[in-house]
Amino acid sequence: DSFRQFAKAPCALAWSVHAANDKLRRKLVPTTKYSMVELRQGLIDALLDRPHNFRTTMLEIALMAGVNDSEKEADELAEFDRVMSDTVPGCKLIVNLIPFNDIGQDMYQKPSMEAVEAFMRRLWGNGVHAHIRATRGDDESAACGQLATKKQIPQKTLPKAEPL
Repeated sequence: DSFRQFAKAPCALAWSVHAANDKLRRKLVPTTKYSMVELRQGLIDALLDRPHNFRTTMLEIALMAGVNDSEKEADELAEFDRVMSDTVPGCKLIVNLIPFNDIGQDMYQKPSMEAVEAFMRRLWGNGVHAHIRATRGDDESAACGQLATKKQIPQKTLPKAEPL
């Protein structure tokens, strides 16, 4: 039902998907409560309630080396997208591929540009409009999805309260 609220929003919608496969998406987004089919259906319902000129939707994919950047994941995403495109007249889906930005941990790594381009070409070959989003700010730990800082921010200490 919360998707119904999006039907009235006068803007393009964006959704951080990261993977169309439920098992992989739960690993990447452990707080997710719903399956991708349920989430997609909610989005479809919202899009069907929107005027045709507000049916543009951006799917954001943070690609991580060896995790979600293979042809298999590209094909799963293309099939996931195809259901929306086939169900919602006038729906324009745009996939933004975002190479993962290193935050100094070992769990996930930035994919090679060749892998990102191959993923994009695979989507194109499946009729999905996709492009690679330029990364900016990664040298300052301020890039999209990079919620970390390299320097310690000093904390202000408040004066101790006097007893009453």
